[in-house]
Amino acid sequence: MSKSPQIHPDNSVTFHVIAPNAKTVTLTGGTVQLRLGLAAGAELPFTQTEERWELTTPPLPAGSYSYQIEIDGVGFVDPENFAVKVGAMAAFSLFQIAGEAAEYFMPQDVPHGVIHRHTYHSDVANAFRDLHIYTPPNYDPSGAPLPVLYLLHGSGELGYSWSQIGAAGTIADNLLAAGKIRPMLIAMPNGHIATDFHNKTDAFYATNFTNMEAELFDHVIPLVEGAYNVQTERNGRALAGLSMGGMQTECVGFARLDQFCALGLFSGTLYGRKQFGAYLGEEISAENLNTLDDLFLGCGLQDDWFIDDYAKLHERLTERNVNHRYFTMQGGHSWAVWRHLLAFEWLPYLWQQ
Repeated sequence: MSKSPQIHPDNSVTFHVIAPNAKTVTLTGGTVQLRLGLAAGAELPFTQTEERWELTTPPLPAGSYSYQIEIDGVGFVDPENFAVKVGAMAAFSLFQIAGEAAEYFMPQDVPHGVIHRHTYHSDVANAFRDLHIYTPPNYDPSGAPLPVLYLLHGSGELGYSWSQIGAAGTIADNLLAAGKIRPMLIAMPNGHIATDFHNKTDAFYATNFTNMEAELFDHVIPLVEGAYNVQTERNGRALAGLSMGGMQTECVGFARLDQFCALGLFSGTLYGRKQFGAYLGEEISAENLNTLDDLFLGCGLQDDWFIDDYAKLHERLTERNVNHRYFTMQGGHSWAVWRHLLAFEWLPYLWQQ
């Protein structure tokens, strides 16, 4: 019996599961649906043949996909697929379809950097925490100091998500080999100061928003600057994040414009979310915001959580004559969008002056 999922030569994909007593089996997760031009929540039903349920999709574009198999309304990872995405939410199974469009985040025959893992005690969170740091190929501890991108994850992710799921290090390796970015370090901290992942109320998010500044400046940045040969002034630091990490980027970056030269918001903004108070960006003059080398907003057009607010924020920044870049693309609230934004719309623009 073939394993699930099975990728066919035409890039159609067959999933199957043994569930003899099930009444309904569907594919959920959204990424397959969006690539097929369907709504993220559209049901893709399996067909039953005796004990086996099976679904074969139409041909899919090259890229990375996540999914669950839902049996009688309960979501499961695919029991025959060892590739699983875990984080601060339910686990999802993963598969990749090779092709030119996916090469940018897949390992290539180029020099590779290193992902380092540090453990430290945070007085802010009162817990031991992980910090993952990418150093580029040929990183020289005694050479010219390198700039640092501090890259934040979303509420459903953890500190390792950008390196393991987002392929940040692989993307940087490929871009460096192609001469499209400057050498840099990428520091990827754990963005969850609050740890009650199963009770994500406004208070949970507010804790992560308000305490991330202290976490960065009391622990993360001193660790990076003490352990690595990096630039320690404003022009050598950039900050970006996806979803919740984009909101944290606003909270920290707008409050500390004297510490970061560029801010990147990937599918996450507090604009329009009045439950978290006045939008900090409105309290800062256009003149001060324009001291940034780059203020970037990027979002998927099918991202029902943020695309409307992104469009309004873009309009408001334009109205205020705030320099920024605004980019949208086909896709939802997913890694397919965030990897693309990192690789094509963010990293190549850093430190190019």
